[in-house]
Amino acid sequence: MFRRALLPLLLLLPALLRAQARHEISDVTGFLLRNSGAFLRHDSVRGYYFLYETEKQHQDTQRYALALLDAALKPLRTLHFDGTKALHLVETADNGQELMFLFFDPKAKQLQYRVLRPDTDSVSLFTRVLERNTVETLRTAFKAPGGSAPSENTYLVPVPGRGFLSTIPTGGPFSASYEVQFFDVAADRTWSYVPAAVTDLTHGAQYLGQTDSLALFETHTRNSALFAKTESFLMALSLRTGQPAYETRLADSSYQTYPMYAGRKAGSNNLLVIGPHFLGRNKYTASRSMGIALWELDETGKALRTVYNFYAEDFSRYIDVSNGHIDRLGFLYYHDIRQLPDGRIVVSGEGYYKSPNPGGILASALTLGAATALSTGGPVAGKLTQMVVSDMALLQFDDQFRLTGFRIFEKKNNIARFASSLFSSPHNDARRIRALGYFDYCFSLGSGRTSFRTGYLGHEKSRSHKIPSFQSLHYRDGLVIHEKALLPSRADRQRVYPANGDQVLVAEVFRKERRLALRLEPLQPVLEQ
Repeated sequence: MFRRALLPLLLLLPALLRAQARHEISDVTGFLLRNSGAFLRHDSVRGYYFLYETEKQHQDTQRYALALLDAALKPLRTLHFDGTKALHLVETADNGQELMFLFFDPKAKQLQYRVLRPDTDSVSLFTRVLERNTVETLRTAFKAPGGSAPSENTYLVPVPGRGFLSTIPTGGPFSASYEVQFFDVAADRTWSYVPAAVTDLTHGAQYLGQTDSLALFETHTRNSALFAKTESFLMALSLRTGQPAYETRLADSSYQTYPMYAGRKAGSNNLLVIGPHFLGRNKYTASRSMGIALWELDETGKALRTVYNFYAEDFSRYIDVSNGHIDRLGFLYYHDIRQLPDGRIVVSGEGYYKSPNPGGILASALTLGAATALSTGGPVAGKLTQMVVSDMALLQFDDQFRLTGFRIFEKKNNIARFASSLFSSPHNDARRIRALGYFDYCFSLGSGRTSFRTGYLGHEKSRSHKIPSFQSLHYRDGLVIHEKALLPSRADRQRVYPANGDQVLVAEVFRKERRLALRLEPLQPVLEQ
């Protein structure tokens, strides 16, 4: 059970007295916050990288600069490289030794993967030629995020010490599929996996996690004509061969689980899989979940243990619940899973739900009529609803996978501005919210074997306006210490990164001034009433 931490005022003094480190980067003509980050090793920040567009050297090329800083914001070096004007930077990933940049060139119909070692100037280039319908699919998929928080990587993830995994959608609307590529930088080789084509079926995949030998995905197939039947699987790809080690459904005679996290279970070679569970089979896209299931699988995908935690029974001990919808919170998306040495599991999540869109309803009523808009169930109907990102939550499970703690941390609701179909499942909506950067979650970072911080964006009320802030939930052996840093600013965009000690790094983009301002900001404990 979570306990509240009451801190004396003296704990504020170290944070108040700590001097702020600062640094500025100039000549920044273009910058995406998702293409920057912290170099981490064993939950310790070693430094930072910031990739941005700078002054063009020629009319038909775009110049990129990569600034490398140490953990105290001292500049280490800045590297430059050029690309064509049509080249768009999509995502960046760091595996602890190298950086990979994913570029999209719709004019040349190709993806470019560039690998850079921060301690050298050498750049390795991998290209992937695209079919025409895949180019159009990626044009839509790679649109810039619109949220206030940094979007999490969707297409490119690191494999620590070895390389990188890329998962992209391929094909058109009625031939949708996916491709997984592994760039084994350490062994200087690559492989790709594409599911076998089946008539009238479309395929999709979402990365879940990895072990030393396996990459884990949630895969799903749909009837391409009517989208009436959807089947979900857990697929494990061998990192050595690129072939499926197994593909299994997480289902029994009563329930089906939709996997949203998978990774190695601490202290064993088994897998831990977590996700919402549903009554019956093939229902997860059309019904609300009954709770959260935890599965333990062996190395072949065989189920060793399954525990179902029900909203109506287990969660209702801590919060009001109605029909798979947690009151005040909505549905729950899992951002971070922490396994502690004693077998406890702590989940950091964020709520979201669908609500009526007053502006969309009014506009649709004036054009088509509300009844007509509702009956279509398509893009017009999607304008009648909007996604609301609600509060943060911490969940704690014991070593037997039973829920033993659940606590909600209130924050300002965030409106995710994209059209959601009336019949879109909550889990598909969560994917889009995550990809577009509308979740307020920023990062989680361990600070010991039994402690970690989960950070998110929030607001503090003043007499005349609301002040942006960074909120931190510091979990220490069952205690939850609430910390914050106020972030008043006139910058166009802000992002918060992890830092060593009781502080965070704040990056601010000033577009008109073409500069990026960086500073280390101390965290201050919040005294609870």
